[in-house]
Amino acid sequence: MKMGTMKYFLVFSLCLFLTGCGSDPFIAKKVKFRVLFSQKIVQVKFELNPTYNIKQTRNFAFDHLGTLFLNWTDQTQLTEIGANLTAEPATLQRSWPTKKIKSLPAGRNFPPSIPNGSLQSWSKGSNDFTANFFFQGTPQLIAGGALLSSQFNTLPKKFFATQRFFAANGDVQATISAAGPIGSNPGGIYLFGNFGVNPFSDTPSNSSAETLEGFRPMEIAQDREWEIVATEPAQIVNAGSTALAPATNLVQNLQKQILDFKAD
Repeated sequence: MKMGTMKYFLVFSLCLFLTGCGSDPFIAKKVKFRVLFSQKIVQVKFELNPTYNIKQTRNFAFDHLGTLFLNWTDQTQLTEIGANLTAEPATLQRSWPTKKIKSLPAGRNFPPSIPNGSLQSWSKGSNDFTANFFFQGTPQLIAGGALLSSQFNTLPKKFFATQRFFAANGDVQATISAAGPIGSNPGGIYLFGNFGVNPFSDTPSNSSAETLEGFRPMEIAQDREWEIVATEPAQIVNAGSTALAPATNLVQNLQKQILDFKAD
């Protein structure tokens, strides 16, 4: 991996929100949703603003449950970051090495793309670099993840900013967030997509029989995809409490962390 692989994470983290030099405070240009009926997989992926492109392709696998991914495409010169989730109920209900969480690490509140109380979390890595896979099967199907690194200590402690993407009915259907450290918990980037009622469930929902895109469970046998273009910039939820720490070695250290990361 070249030195430039993570440099735009540095630009995003240090410049966009904290120094005021970011002229385009959009983390992502759009978010894309896919429902693959033939594979019983859902996918959410964010197309990053070109200013913050990460020129690297990498998958972080979580057995047969799902993956987090970074995809860099030379042809389009764009980076996509996202999550794939095997969404059939039998798979979601298997005994995975997950734990139930009611807030993000270090007690941060869930972003508004997660309106119902809890998620399942599966972490791989160390305190220096961790890939987290998040999901919820009911009452709404949610897929997401986080890439966490000690190098985000260059953000103020408790810093948190979120960009929201809205469905046609006004609900927040997706979010992408940046976080600074809290105590011994590192900061990082979080992403979530809310698919509404699980389209692979044959059990009607009492609260809502439709997903956010308006199709009913098991009603459509063809793959489906849609996208939401960004309409608002990232908003600072918590500006943090300290000044920036020196970031001289941030790019070098992130490079080493990703190279050393083992998915198994």
